[in-house]
Amino acid sequence: MRHNLRALYGVTDAPCDTQMRSILDPIDPGELRPGFRARHCALQRGNALKDYACGEDTYLLSIDGTGVFSSTQVSCPHCCEK
Repeated sequence: MRHNLRALYGVTDAPCDTQMRSILDPIDPGELRPGFRARHCALQRGNALKDYACGEDTYLLSIDGTGVFSSTQVSCPHCCEK
């Protein structure tokens, strides 16, 4: 995770998992909804979600699979590192 934060966002001093949980756990998920909704609407307007449509009102997305799958043999230059 720390490598991805550094490679993708330039974060050089990332907090540990325990610290991240202690910061994020008290946040009500409902507080994140307006920001998520704004991004979702923008993606819909730009047809960026068209290829992920699964049914009429559903999208199929893989948000983060690094905890489920990790391989040292299967990768590509565009993948993040675990």
